[in-house]
Amino acid sequence: MVVQCREVQERLSAHLDGELPEEEETAVATHLAHCPVCRIRLAELRSASLGVHEALAAWSAPPDFEHAVNRRITALRRAKQRFDAGIVALVATGLLALMAVAAPVVAYPIDHSFIRLAGHLLRGMRILLGLWWSSATIGAPVMTAMGIGIAFLSWIAAREIIRRTWRSSSTPG
Repeated sequence: MVVQCREVQERLSAHLDGELPEEEETAVATHLAHCPVCRIRLAELRSASLGVHEALAAWSAPPDFEHAVNRRITALRRAKQRFDAGIVALVATGLLALMAVAAPVVAYPIDHSFIRLAGHLLRGMRILLGLWWSSATIGAPVMTAMGIGIAFLSWIAAREIIRRTWRSSSTPG
């Protein structure tokens, strides 16, 4: 296999790193044995590579670098958990607000049970917002579970009151 200087010079880095297939390695080594120009290029590349390795070996991160990075990662994870839990709390609060506004419209005529329902829904919204703001103290999973629980119970209560109201308004009186 006859190899020209340009082809060898393109493969010098792979040759230095021992990454050439056996056949190419043999061809490059044979060419380098006979070509002083390519040997000079190889020596320059070897020198540059050695300089880079020495520079990297002399550099080191500050002593607390790893600890600082881990601390920052932990802080970002906590912030994301609080944000995710906050989104759940806001969605649940929005649903409760929608139910509080829609319940009287859906179940016209309004009776005392709807006034009680609206009060319960508004208290549930206040609890959810309070949980969202204090999520750092009770933890995101607890807050999320409580928000979902309150939203679920409010939905059940609203459904039951609407069912009863429709039943009482449809009975002849």
